[in-house]
Amino acid sequence: MQIHDLIQGSPEWHAYRATHFNASDAPAMMNCSPYKTRTELLNERKTGLTPDVDAHTQRIFNDGHRYEELARPLAEKIIGEELYPVTGSLGHLSASFDGLTMDEAIVFEHKSLNDKLRAVDGPEQLPLHYRVQMEQQLLVSDARQCLFMATKWDNDELVDEKHFFYSADVRLRQSIIDGWFQFELDLESHEVKAVIERPKAEAIMELPAVIVQVKGELTLCNMADVRPQFDDFLANAITIMVSDEDFARAEAESKMGRDVAKRCLATAKGVVDQTSSISEVTRELELYAAKFNTLALCQEKAVKTQKEARKVAIMSEAVKAYSIYKDALEAEISPIRLHVTAPDFAGAMKAKRTISSLEDAVASELALAKINADAVAKELRSCLAYLDETAKDYRFLFNDLQAIIYLDRSHFEMTVRVRIESHKKAEADKLEAQRLQIEAEAKRKAEAEQAEKLEAERAIVRAEEQAKITEQQRLDKLELEATRAKQAAEQAIIDAEQKAKAEAEALRKTAAHIEQAAQYADRNADKAAELAGAAKLRKQADDIELSFTDDSKEIEPTIIKHVKSGSITQAMIVFAIAEKYGLSDDQALQVILNAFDIEIMECAA
Repeated sequence: MQIHDLIQGSPEWHAYRATHFNASDAPAMMNCSPYKTRTELLNERKTGLTPDVDAHTQRIFNDGHRYEELARPLAEKIIGEELYPVTGSLGHLSASFDGLTMDEAIVFEHKSLNDKLRAVDGPEQLPLHYRVQMEQQLLVSDARQCLFMATKWDNDELVDEKHFFYSADVRLRQSIIDGWFQFELDLESHEVKAVIERPKAEAIMELPAVIVQVKGELTLCNMADVRPQFDDFLANAITIMVSDEDFARAEAESKMGRDVAKRCLATAKGVVDQTSSISEVTRELELYAAKFNTLALCQEKAVKTQKEARKVAIMSEAVKAYSIYKDALEAEISPIRLHVTAPDFAGAMKAKRTISSLEDAVASELALAKINADAVAKELRSCLAYLDETAKDYRFLFNDLQAIIYLDRSHFEMTVRVRIESHKKAEADKLEAQRLQIEAEAKRKAEAEQAEKLEAERAIVRAEEQAKITEQQRLDKLELEATRAKQAAEQAIIDAEQKAKAEAEALRKTAAHIEQAAQYADRNADKAAELAGAAKLRKQADDIELSFTDDSKEIEPTIIKHVKSGSITQAMIVFAIAEKYGLSDDQALQVILNAFDIEIMECAA
């Protein structure tokens, strides 16, 4: 707060107040002052002119200042600190304090005690215009409390006293700030209208009374004199009204018309009572009475109809102005619709009898409605700014913004944060679920692949085992067949050996015979011839002898003899066995190796 070295009530102080928005004017600005309307304050600030203070009002002011000085020591005793009258400002807002402590923590405001204040039991029950003034004082000074005191004095003796400690009201303070803002806007475009005093009925021209006297005949009648005045009144009576003066004049004229009509009828009746022969005067009086009654009825209806029409026009203009103002605010906060309490123009117009009072009441109601709409729009703009800053990438979460933006600010911000956090958590949970799903799918796929691999390996093992079994069965079969073949071969060998033995025996016998023949030839033939024949026989014997082993061994099979002689090879033996039994060369070779002496095959090789 900036302190100004000014004496309250001085010309310098008045000049200072003319450039600031003062706490004492705040009730009028808020249209809650019982002493001054908002329009009157606008007129004063626009023109710089203030109403003259009459002697009676000045005495009230003087008593108020004297009571304030007397009450200050009482207030200092209650507060426990000294108080100093001071003028201070905060920007364009100003306050003139009845008292302020040195630390600027407590404000003192004094009023004269009256019956309305005596009925108050707490600061919250104080009339609004007092609370508005103190709230601006707390705003300007940044004080924590205001001691409100109302006193009544008899000269210098205290008669009665009441006091309360008033604390700041945040909502009321904001209304005052918004109110002065709207007042400043209205002041720029305000046009001061001439104030016309309500005309009095006495200002309407009095019409003369008709005088008629008869004594068997008309002796006195002033109809010739009053007729022009009646006709002029009837011709110029107002029936179209615009201003308060027009309505007042019409109401006065209609009243006068009713009175003149009654007098005309009364006079006509008096004439008739005096004589029944004079009908011309009575007919004229009755005619004027009808005319005055008709005029009065027309004016009464016109006053009622046109005043109602003027009220409707005033209200329509205000409704239109408010609608335009509200639309402009909604354009700033689009797409949000501005939800505010509609101004009660009809309520403001109640009990207002003049056009000027109607216009002033509606203008004040319009100003308050604008202030209220501005305050709501300001808060909505702040909420939208918060939303843009906090939820720029999450606006899709707030399709119900129209509803939630009207929550109180802390609840609105909490709703925004909770929704964003819930969305982020839901997205994180979704990603986590997807990750887990992918991991589960990968695990299932890996397990399936592993199972398939194991199954394939098992199938391979089973196939290998089955192949081994099949191969073993085949080998067993081959071995059986080879065994059988071996047995058959052995039997053949036995048979061959037996046959060879038989042949050998026959050969021995032949050889013996040959030997005998050789011996005989040796004995009986020519020595050379005998020697040649003996050599031939011995060779045959030797060939035969080759088919035998020494006397201690069995006779070898004929096939072995042929093998040893080189007439049968290993390849020939393998081929023969493979062809006979449907074997491969290796399998036939194995059979041969299992069935015959390896020495023989080495010999064959």
